[in-house]
Amino acid sequence: MTRFEVEVEKDGKLYQATAKVEDGMLTVSSVNLGSKSASVSSNNNVLAKLLLNELIRNAG
Repeated sequence: MTRFEVEVEKDGKLYQATAKVEDGMLTVSSVNLGSKSASVSSNNNVLAKLLLNELIRNAG
């Protein structure tokens, strides 16, 4: 299992989450926003930011 932090700035606010790669899945989790998963990609950092952006969009 691999874990890393991911950050996205949107509308002047910084959002942070933890990303985890396990069993072919990338899961981005935030205490305030929830979690979202997708199959791993060739660039998990970019995918993690996309997933965090989706969480932000769904929260608003």
